[in-house]
Amino acid sequence: MATAPGVIAFRKSIGARIRELREHRNETQENVASVLGLSQVGYRGKEAGRSTFNSVELFVLADHFDTTVTDLYPSERISVALD
Repeated sequence: MATAPGVIAFRKSIGARIRELREHRNETQENVASVLGLSQVGYRGKEAGRSTFNSVELFVLADHFDTTVTDLYPSERISVALD
């Protein structure tokens, strides 16, 4: 089953925000992957929006970056069709 375009856009938006926070702190993907207990390859796919961060990972990332889970979500509305 294909993933709806809105869902892909949502995942990419979250990944872009996390990448922004990571780069602001001059951290590598490998370092953040290790915080989550992921391989660098697995983390890279999530940051690129090819797969989804789960809720526990989002809470760990928010804590790691000294922010809130809400701050990891897109600031603008993304239409997500769930057909």
